[in-house]
Amino acid sequence: MAPLTKDEQFIVNELIDRGIFTRSVTRRTPANRQQAIMALRKTRTKERINRYLSDLLGVVPLEFQGNLLLLVGADSLDASAVHVLLATLRAVINQPNVEGSGDDWIIAVQSTLTQICSEVTELSPREALQIVRRLFVDRWHLLTPEVLAEPDPEMGPDAAAFWSVDADFTNIARCMVDAISRGTSDTEVTSLQRLNRELLTRRYLSAAQNPELWALLKENKGAVAETWSVLHRLTLEVGDGYALLLDEQRQISQSKPYLIALSVAKDLGVGVPADQLSALIKTKQAELFPDDKSSQAYNVREAMKEFDLANFRGDNVVPTALMVRFDVKPV
Repeated sequence: MAPLTKDEQFIVNELIDRGIFTRSVTRRTPANRQQAIMALRKTRTKERINRYLSDLLGVVPLEFQGNLLLLVGADSLDASAVHVLLATLRAVINQPNVEGSGDDWIIAVQSTLTQICSEVTELSPREALQIVRRLFVDRWHLLTPEVLAEPDPEMGPDAAAFWSVDADFTNIARCMVDAISRGTSDTEVTSLQRLNRELLTRRYLSAAQNPELWALLKENKGAVAETWSVLHRLTLEVGDGYALLLDEQRQISQSKPYLIALSVAKDLGVGVPADQLSALIKTKQAELFPDDKSSQAYNVREAMKEFDLANFRGDNVVPTALMVRFDVKPV
């Protein structure tokens, strides 16, 4: 696997994290990002990035006027999310600039949401807003929350809520519409590319839950590890029945259900009867979060399954081999 330059690593890492790479430069843009944007103007840089992602995942980013969009694996959206996405693109582009000048583009949350909900009638305003925030604010960073004035008590808490819009929003919108119109297909994805997609989206692989990909990984461990190491941030660790794609830039999860699930799984020993699990969850929750009196049993069970911390075998719950990698201590 050919090495990538620092600029190419920067661009690919941002595509992995956000799904997009925009060309906008402002007075607050860090120097390393500005350098990566300049590098992307070179045909050779684009070709090397496309070749790497094609080999790794079986897909290349869509491009429009220097902006890149990468949708793969878990980025796939259900019908409601696609509906909200398209409605948001139209609502933002059609919104007048509420305040600002020059490169500033600021829109009101309430009026934008009203336009979105006029199209997306199958969801409540709250549900639609949650999807907008999850996609455009948290994931793609195309909308940034702003408060331009003190709210008027008579107008409600959202009256002074605004979003500042990324300068490349319209160009990214073109890429998104193109990606949705094309659709996604895995028909030409190789087994190794499917394996890498699984590692990218879930960051772990279980021999018990996915024996086919596990066998493939065991046969190609060296090649897969080398492919990820090119980014100088992701390290493949293969243990007894599990594999982890360790990310040097990822922060440790602070989710309560996740932390409780880790603690519970560490205390499963050789296994416990399923009907005793709720009591163990309650005990561990009290140890880690003594002030939290809410019931976390369901969320903790789901976290144990999602992160492959335990196997639910009939009337018993047993820890997976993955548990040797973790430790949880009360703060």
